[in-house]
Amino acid sequence: MIHFPPTKPVITNTRLKQYAPFVHRLSLSGPFRPEYYTIKFLRIRTFDFNYKCNYQAPCNKYEIDRDLDAAMIAEDNANKANFIRLNPTIKDLQVDIGPPQLPADFWDAISTTLDNPTEQSWRQTGRILEGVRPV
Repeated sequence: MIHFPPTKPVITNTRLKQYAPFVHRLSLSGPFRPEYYTIKFLRIRTFDFNYKCNYQAPCNKYEIDRDLDAAMIAEDNANKANFIRLNPTIKDLQVDIGPPQLPADFWDAISTTLDNPTEQSWRQTGRILEGVRPV
């Protein structure tokens, strides 16, 4: 799979993995390289996931490779679900996404992995899908 990451991430995945045992709160704004999704955070409690990108594949001024884009989005969606499964200690989850809607596997990962989250907030391009739900 071809990946087109940001030109310069704020923190490298190597550095983030090094400090993962100490992370209690993580706020990511995507898209992300696949290796970011493979990091297990032993103490993470709060995860803010901000992903407002409609396309994964690069495009020129007039067109986008739709097949490549679809393949990249599918892989990225699988990575998001796996990230949730790797980090079941999340209690406060805030997801802000752009279209298209995330697939059922992502929502299934949340409902089957996270044990009694204290707060959840879902937004899609500024529109609330499900409000904050304290437990």
